[in-house]
Amino acid sequence: DRDHPAGLARTVRVVIVIRHRAVGGEPNSAHTRGLAVDLVIPASPLRYKFLKEALVVFKRIGISEEFIHVDVDKNLPQGVLWTYGRKE
Repeated sequence: DRDHPAGLARTVRVVIVIRHRAVGGEPNSAHTRGLAVDLVIPASPLRYKFLKEALVVFKRIGISEEFIHVDVDKNLPQGVLWTYGRKE
C-alpha cells in the first residue's frame, strides 16, 4: 500500500554518508557519528508524506533543494528545523 509509511520507505534513497567530508560537511556533524542520514525523495507528494511522519519522530530536520536531513544526535540542539542556503 503506497499510502502506508512502508510504501514510502521503498521510494526513498539514502545518500551515502561518506560524501560528507567531500562536500564540506561540518566537523561536529551527526553524520560523522552515524546518527544522521540525508534522504533524496524524488516527488513533492512523497516529500510531504515523509516530512509529516518525520516531524513526529525526529527532533532535528534539515531541508535542502536536493535532500532532507534527519538525525537523532542528542548532543546537538533539539526541536530544530533548518534550511540549507545556496552556496555562491
